[in-house]
Amino acid sequence: MYQSKRLILRPFREEDARHIMEMRSDFRDVQSYVGRPFPNDEAGEKEWIASMYHKGPLTNIHLVVEEKETNSFVGFVVASNISYTHRNAHVGVFFHKKARGKGYYKEAQIIFYAYLFREINLHKVTSGIIPYNEIAVKITAAIGFQKDGVRKEQFFQNGKYYDEILISLLARDFFEQNKVDEVIL
Repeated sequence: MYQSKRLILRPFREEDARHIMEMRSDFRDVQSYVGRPFPNDEAGEKEWIASMYHKGPLTNIHLVVEEKETNSFVGFVVASNISYTHRNAHVGVFFHKKARGKGYYKEAQIIFYAYLFREINLHKVTSGIIPYNEIAVKITAAIGFQKDGVRKEQFFQNGKYYDEILISLLARDFFEQNKVDEVIL
């Protein structure tokens, strides 16, 4: 699997359910990445994990981001609605609050997008971010994402509607803007 000096991407395991439950149960944390405002229990998260891997071509890829030195759960990355015909997907990066502030966010994205572009042969990835998530706005721009548009009042959180910034990244722009081979082992 793809890895850097500090991080590794790996498939989900049943024991990751506890971490996902913690992430999704913290409503303030969920607001930073447009998550669902519904708590779940560990059994529900185990069911979600069990449903990820099935026979046939995957239209969604979910991978855990793990700290190599400690084997600690950092977060997870997702490519959803994968179109093998058009070679694109929607992506998301979700970090546990205990793993923030260590400089992993950009590194995890570089590993993940390199995997999607080099191994899955995607041409383009898209995402959406909330303007108040300043870290996501800054890092995605640094990686090479371009703003495609804005969906007005797309998300309802904490009693208010928020816009969504639509962004996309082409494989060629990603490889031009990032020193991928210096990051990936």
